[in-house]
Amino acid sequence: MHATRSSIAVLAAVAALALLTACCGRQSAPPPEPGGTVAKPAAPAQTVTSLRALPHVTLIALSDWQGVIKPCGCVEELQRGGVERIAAWLKTQRAGDDSVVVVHAGALLSEDEAAHAGQEAQRLERATTFAHILDTLDLAAVALSAEDLKRGGEPVRALLAKSRFPLLAHGWKSGVKRAEPRRVVTTGSGVKVGLFSLSPETGDLARLKAAAAEQVKLLRAEGAAVVVALSNLDMRSSRRVARAVQGIDAVVLGRVPPKTEPVEEAEQDGDAWMLMAPRHGAYMATLTLAMNGEGPWRDASAWLPGATERLAQRVKALEADLATWRGPDQSVATRKALPFFERQLKELKRAHDKAVAAQGKPLPKGKLAGYASVGLPWSAPTDPAVSALVKAYDSKVGAMNVKLAGDPLPPEAGKASYVGEAVCSACHQPAAKWAEHDKHHHAWETLVKAGKTKDLDCVPCHVTGWRKPGGSAFKNLERFQRVQCEACHGPGSLHVAAAKKTGPDSGIVRSPDASVCGTCHTPEHAPRFSFRDYVPKLRAPGHGLPAAK
Repeated sequence: MHATRSSIAVLAAVAALALLTACCGRQSAPPPEPGGTVAKPAAPAQTVTSLRALPHVTLIALSDWQGVIKPCGCVEELQRGGVERIAAWLKTQRAGDDSVVVVHAGALLSEDEAAHAGQEAQRLERATTFAHILDTLDLAAVALSAEDLKRGGEPVRALLAKSRFPLLAHGWKSGVKRAEPRRVVTTGSGVKVGLFSLSPETGDLARLKAAAAEQVKLLRAEGAAVVVALSNLDMRSSRRVARAVQGIDAVVLGRVPPKTEPVEEAEQDGDAWMLMAPRHGAYMATLTLAMNGEGPWRDASAWLPGATERLAQRVKALEADLATWRGPDQSVATRKALPFFERQLKELKRAHDKAVAAQGKPLPKGKLAGYASVGLPWSAPTDPAVSALVKAYDSKVGAMNVKLAGDPLPPEAGKASYVGEAVCSACHQPAAKWAEHDKHHHAWETLVKAGKTKDLDCVPCHVTGWRKPGGSAFKNLERFQRVQCEACHGPGSLHVAAAKKTGPDSGIVRSPDASVCGTCHTPEHAPRFSFRDYVPKLRAPGHGLPAAK
């Protein structure tokens, strides 16, 4: 039946009135339909307020894990992460998000910090356990690192060859046959994600750009809506490739410097989001890319779950830091940095207000990106199965290390050897009393609490004179537990025997320099350590200053 002109006019009037009502927000009753019945209101379109309600991918990026089962926790800022906690957290994320994709760039199994004497066997056992754990984490892709192969040699090559997690390598001969040039994974929400790797072994920057462009083209042809590069290049080269090659949506950066702090805000270079997580699994970088239209990517981090809470915590922490940094006796560098951190505080508060305002509000249109850095505290839950593997590893390497360590090394004729703090205390009572309250005095206690008293990743820096002539080994640790006087001032036997205690033949270093502290306070284990700022805290009456009367 064809509509009459009059019915068309009525319908047009109804439509116009409905549009006017909707625009003005009026709640008037619906107009009568032709024929005298009342029209039912149309169901409103569903408001989308969550990135994860859209077709999306949640990238979880780790960098330079280096086989570290649990980061060194000697300083508070490193008490984050650990494979047991990450495994539990990933399960939680996947339970609430069907589109999680976990990736890694940088060295995966081999640590760049030089091994201590006799530590090689433990390093291999650790890499073996770590690779086994990784097979249980459902990684989407790992960029094969030439650094892993160089440092780990054939044992690590063999581990990589037989592991089940996907490896990516393109443009160079890795010798690991199962490595793929690229792969496409499809998320539970239906987004195809293309993954490829960048390696310095491919060649110069021109070759790298060409190789990246080729992989992007092939991945797009395979239907990838999102393309992610896992980069083992240095940061500058990674950024230059991202700017030059169209079609890369995100770059995961490997080869992370030791002192890298977690990156808390989303960052783009060109059209690509740059993800860099601090090494050793201390933090993860997460990026949710959601499709709510076309156009360039827009930062929608304010809509992420927990965004307001994270920003509130950061505001609170920075306010506390600033209260300390504004106090007396701060270094010149700290005072000069205050304006920067005060501006940062204002920006954080603005971001927090934006996140509060965004809660429950419709998402903007376009391609949306939500970024967050995640550092799991050591109070976070652990995965029982992974914890069992870690416990077995600790037990095995403990027994192995004691067996391989052997007897303490004997003193060398005519050279200073270690005597232990009891001998030092006999003459240096004021310094001994001060030392009882210093953190170095409690270094061994931290290993006891962590169950690491036979772990060669930890022991050498928590005792005195480890594996040095006349120094400590597992068989005489009762004398040399803790970081004692001789750890900083040198072995004291010649000093004890010398008639003139302060002469050049005494063997004692009265004022240790940065090289002494740097043997343990490395960038990996104390990223914020500053010799200039820390040493004055060790000068006290009886230790560097005249004893109190």
